[in-house]
Amino acid sequence: LSINTDPDAGIILTDFNNDGISEVVVYNEVFNAQTGVKLCDGGLNGIGQGNEAGGGVSSHVVACNLDDEPNLELAAGYTVYKVNIQNTNGEIGNTMLPINISFNNNFVDGATAISDINGDGRLDIIVASNGYFAQGPNLLIDIGLFVYNLDGDTSKLLANLGRIVSGEQMVNAVPLLIGKNSVDKDLSIIFFHRDNRNKELRGYNYVETKNLSFIWKY
Repeated sequence: LSINTDPDAGIILTDFNNDGISEVVVYNEVFNAQTGVKLCDGGLNGIGQGNEAGGGVSSHVVACNLDDEPNLELAAGYTVYKVNIQNTNGEIGNTMLPINISFNNNFVDGATAISDINGDGRLDIIVASNGYFAQGPNLLIDIGLFVYNLDGDTSKLLANLGRIVSGEQMVNAVPLLIGKNSVDKDLSIIFFHRDNRNKELRGYNYVETKNLSFIWKY
């Protein structure tokens, strides 16, 4: 692999070009599952790098349909890649268009999950990060969970949650759990939070005011 291999990679299989044969995705790189040949590379963009409960790091990315076009996209932290594979024997002719979301020119990576969090019938991207995996003017910024989706070829922020405890890092174990905790409630996001003093399970609801509303902790 040509990129940082420090975190444990979540390897996924998906069929980007709809030929009936899956490709292998590691971080933001796509390989031919039959030959191992690299088909395309997302470069220095999001790789879905997030924290684990035990203090380590890992990469979690998701392949799914995030827009009105039939092809699958790859969601990896702050980047959604539009993947176009025409050549299964090498990289020539294949592309991965990165669509990034930033916070004051900071790009915050994190473990990635997918759900229709706002109930509009289209999938949204949910990212867990403590701001440590940031690229930009501030290397540690106040970004915890954030939710966004695709609006055409641009990213649109839906909600953002900063650090839980002032002065402490917000650490979220992955995978994120997303579902209903009551039949008459909106979808909840459940994750593991760890700081220097506490280890907790926490639940938040998405609300329309670009916030994530705290509902419980254990």
